[in-house]
Amino acid sequence: MTPHPLLATIPPDRLGDLIDTVSVGPGLITVTRIPAGEWGERAVIAWRPVGDAARVVAATSLMHAADVPGAVAEFTATLRKVLALNTFRKGTR
Repeated sequence: MTPHPLLATIPPDRLGDLIDTVSVGPGLITVTRIPAGEWGERAVIAWRPVGDAARVVAATSLMHAADVPGAVAEFTATLRKVLALNTFRKGTR
């Protein structure tokens, strides 16, 4: 499977230990493993393209891997709204 083009624009130090990605049109959701601690075990981050870079739309850390699907579903809806708003704004300028 070909990696999402936005993945190449995310700095490696922001990406971490990548577990999974979910494509949402031109946007991307990443699920990464983070060192266990008070902030959780997994990070879910929604990214949108801005020029030649990726910008964070939403991010969370989760204590349990079982919470990842819910966070991905929530961020998918959020990212779709942000991308639709961005498309609308471009069309009205």
